[in-house]
Amino acid sequence: MHNFGKYSLRFDLVKVSRSLFQKIESLLHTAGFKVRYEKGTFKGGACLIQDEKVVVINKFYSLEGQINTLLDILKSLDTDESSFSPEQMTLFRKLKTSTPES
Repeated sequence: MHNFGKYSLRFDLVKVSRSLFQKIESLLHTAGFKVRYEKGTFKGGACLIQDEKVVVINKFYSLEGQINTLLDILKSLDTDESSFSPEQMTLFRKLKTSTPES
């Protein structure tokens, strides 16, 4: 089991790493989202800006904080899974079905 902030992922996945971050970011790109890193006093989120799907992440967050924010966003999205590769589909489903720690 891996602990990602408030999420415990109950499957064999690499630990919090730049590689995991890039895989989650790649899922969002494939789903049609532009990921931006901005400074400010906000957590992060997803929105539509002039018909463009955008995810904004606080660039001053630690890697773990950025992963947690991306996981929160990913879990809240209604995403068309048909554009994902088989590897991305497996990761996406595992991340979407992970449950928060008690």
